[in-house]
Amino acid sequence: MLRKLLQAFKWRKLRVRVWEKRLRQQLQFLSRRYSPAIPCKLHVSSGPFYGGSVMIDRQYRKAKINIHIPHDRYMTSDESQVLSRYPIMKNDLPYFILYHEFFHLIDALDHLRIHNEKNLDSYHSALKEAVQQATNYRNLDVEQRADDFAYQAYVEQCKKTG
Repeated sequence: MLRKLLQAFKWRKLRVRVWEKRLRQQLQFLSRRYSPAIPCKLHVSSGPFYGGSVMIDRQYRKAKINIHIPHDRYMTSDESQVLSRYPIMKNDLPYFILYHEFFHLIDALDHLRIHNEKNLDSYHSALKEAVQQATNYRNLDVEQRADDFAYQAYVEQCKKTG
C-alpha cells in the first residue's frame, strides 16, 4: 500500500512538472506576442480540481499566474461548460486556463493604462458588483471575452503544432 501511494505521488509530481514546462513555454510565447507591461511568472500545482488565478503585486511591478491541475482529473461544472461550449480536448484544459488567466492580466493592465488610475480598486469593485448581480458568473462579458481569447489562442497553438 505504501508503495502504491509513493508511486501515485511520483506520477502526480511528474505530471505537474511536465505541465509546468509546457505552460511556461506558452506563457513565454504569449508574453512575446502581447508584451504585458510587467513581468509574469507561472506557478503550477496539483489540487482537487482545475483552476487558475492571476495575482498582481501592490506596486504593479510583477504578476503571477497560478494554474491548478487535479491529481484525479476531476472536472467541475465550469470546466464541463467550457468543454461543451468550445471544441477542446479535456487533456488540453490547462492550456485553456492559462490563456484565460493571461487575458485577465492583460485586461487589468489595460484598465490601469486607459483610466490612468493608481490602483485596480474601481476595476475590482465593478467586477464584484457584476458577479453579485449575475446568476452565473461564466456569462459575464469579461468571462466571455477571456474564454474567447483563450479559445483563439488554443486554436493558434493547435495550428502551430499541427
